[in-house]
Amino acid sequence: MFTLRLILIAITTGCASVDQRSYGDIIFDNSFDSQNKFILQTCLTNSEDNLYLSNLSFLSLSENINSIGLEFNSKMSMTIDYKSNLQDEKITFRTDLESETNYISSNMAANQQQEIIEEMLLKFCNYLSNTRPND
Repeated sequence: MFTLRLILIAITTGCASVDQRSYGDIIFDNSFDSQNKFILQTCLTNSEDNLYLSNLSFLSLSENINSIGLEFNSKMSMTIDYKSNLQDEKITFRTDLESETNYISSNMAANQQQEIIEEMLLKFCNYLSNTRPND
């Protein structure tokens, strides 16, 4: 009886450490946080093919536009790899967005950064919607 319980615990622990989680027809790797998964799952709910999304990454760059350093332009870049059951190879999607309003306050800057991330993820959804064949 003890051995059976030990085996059950080992199997449960092994299954909990899997890096990929499936949500309907979309499979995410561990580079996505729960908010990114929710945004993509929401906008891709009518997907008829299976999607494998991986290697989500964001890069934020900024440059001063005055000598004091209080004003700056920031640019955020997102890359994501995707593959569907209709394709043989993985494709990388990349998009960039420049921020027109920059905040010195860390709370406002974090909020603005999250809005930019959401907008880039929605651009990816629109791209997928426009590149898939319509039945």
